[in-house]
Parts: sequence; C-alpha cells; structure tokens
Amino acid sequence: MIEDLEVDFSTFIKGFILAINLIFPIGVQNLYVLRQGLLGRHVFATALVCSLSDVFLIWIGGTGIGMALDGYPNVKRWVMYLASFFLVYYGFHCLYRAWKGKVTAESLEGEEGVASLQRSILTALGFSLLNPQGILETTIVIGGYAAAIQDYSQKFSFLIGATVASIVWFFSLGYGAKFLRPLFKSHKASRVLDIVVACFVFYIAYKLSQQEVPFFM
Repeated sequence: MIEDLEVDFSTFIKGFILAINLIFPIGVQNLYVLRQGLLGRHVFATALVCSLSDVFLIWIGGTGIGMALDGYPNVKRWVMYLASFFLVYYGFHCLYRAWKGKVTAESLEGEEGVASLQRSILTALGFSLLNPQGILETTIVIGGYAAAIQDYSQKFSFLIGATVASIVWFFSLGYGAKFLRPLFKSHKASRVLDIVVACFVFYIAYKLSQQEVPFFM
C-alpha cells in the first residue's frame, strides 16, 4: 500500500503550516535547542533528537493512539509530574553552571566528549518526551487532524508535511543561532542565559505541578 501512496502538495502544505504554527512559540524544547546552538554544543545531535521525537509523536497521533490516550487522565497527570521533576533538576543544573561561570561558547568549541554527547541527547529526549504541551500538540492536534482524514494518500501527505516542518524548524533554530554566538563568548553573557533558562523552566515546573499546561511550553 505504501508504494501506491502519492504526496498531495496542498495537503502537504496544510500539515507543514499547522506543525510550524504549533512548534514556533518559544518553549523549553525550543529554548534548549537555541541554547545548544548559541554555545555550539552538539547542535546536530540535539536538533535530530528533538525533531525525531516530534516526528514519532506526530505519527503515533496519526494512527489514532494519541486520541485513545486522551481518555486516560492519570497518564497525563504522571507525565506532568515527571516533567516537573525533570525541569526542576535542569533548572538547578543551569543555576549551578551560572554559579561556576565556566561555560561559554568559546570554552565549548571542540568539546565532543562521549559523556557530554550522551547528556545532550538525554536532555533533548527529556524536553521532547516529557513535554505535556508538545505531546498534546503532536498527538492530539496534529495526530487528531490526520486521523480524521479518510483518504490514505492525503493522510500520508499531511503527516509528511508535519514531519518536514519539525525537521526544518529544529535544524534551522539550532544552526541559525550561530549568528548570535559571538555574543556568548563571555562568561557574563553565558551566566545570564543560564539564569534566564532556569527561571523559565522553574516557572513551567510550578505550573505543571498545579496540573496546568503553560501555553508556551
């Protein structure tokens, strides 16, 4: 059946535009990709993990699984608790970096250690798969829209459009940040960045602990 599918351009564009509009607002996932891009730290791996995670959730939603999970509030509640814990941990990690004041774009050039790469990948996975707003947008909104399309070729075209949008966005965000990288060659600028990120994730963690999903997450 797959070989018989053809991409409908108009439906492809609809999927692309819907996904971009949902992904575009600055949230913790985008903020992490932006930070990695600003510091030039494992940008490719971070963008790849975030985009593939989104693509996974989009196609899960397209099969109707996301709509089925929407009927289990306990699952969403535990995702919010796990996300809150993860965000608090990352927030304190940012404050620790700011306190140490040893992380700059210059100091990270050439830092490609295995342990550092693994931490970047795991953090990107956390921001992608422990993101209640992202899960709702990909599995419920995008997936729900796709699940309602009866024609398989159009459904396929819509999901491909959303897939391309996610990949284009995260790689553009990560590598586009290099133009601002000269601003973060000083310890002071990097400290400010970490403090801003920490405040942002602490606020979102608090909202999630109250079982509220911030619209910009």
